[in-house]
Order: sequence, then C-alpha cells, then structure tokens
Amino acid sequence: MNVATIVGNLTKDVEYSVDGPRSNFTVAVNRVWVKDGEKQEETDFIPVVVFGKSAENCMKFLRKGSKVGIEGRISVRNYEKDGQKRTYTSIVARYVEFLTPKGDQQSGARPMGEDESPFVDGTPQDARMPGDEEVPF
Repeated sequence: MNVATIVGNLTKDVEYSVDGPRSNFTVAVNRVWVKDGEKQEETDFIPVVVFGKSAENCMKFLRKGSKVGIEGRISVRNYEKDGQKRTYTSIVARYVEFLTPKGDQQSGARPMGEDESPFVDGTPQDARMPGDEEVPF
C-alpha cells in the first residue's frame, strides 16, 4: 500500500501548467522529536503534484504560506543528469484540503467566497461521486 498524508504550509505560490492540468508546489512539514531529553525540530520540504480540477482549485485558492492537508501516494522517479543517476521523490495528491481559515490574510491566502469553495462538506467537489449524499447512520 502506498499512502502518504502530510500537513504543512506552502513555501511559495503554486506553479500551474495547463498540460494535464497540473499544479506543483512544495509543502514545509515540521518534524519534532526528543533526543537526550531535548526537543529537536527540523523541517522537511516535500514536493507535491496535483492533477485535474483539484490542480485548478489549488492555483486559484492557495498562496505562499497557505496551510494544506495532503493525502496521496509517494512517487519515486529515477533519471540521469550529467552522467549521474538521480532520484526525485514527490507526493502525487489524491486529496488536498485547504486548512487556512477563510479570510486569513497573514499567510497571503486569498479569501474564498461562499460560492467559490472547492470543497463540499470538507470533500473536494471533483472527488465527490454520485450518491455521496449524507449516509443516514
């Protein structure tokens, strides 16, 4: 099973390409642990790729500093550059949840209007399937 879930903040504005369509961005994710009784902290910078309608929504609504939750799969690609073998690892997003509060301008995120939200009941509109109405149990 290949599933990855991260929560963090965009390090810069979304790069958008109509090929696909596709959005690329990097999410800064903090890691905290204790070593020898002292709190240690590091930040990982994780590349994320989003396709389709979700890519369009990311381009419209996310800005540098926006907080996001990402669920997807890890993609590892091998390539050669200047005779050296290299590896590129990223997350291909299945779901992107916008976590920056509506109207929060500190992060640079643009506020969403009621009719602009890319989510319905916390689910991306393009990820909802017919019959996904509320289940009565």
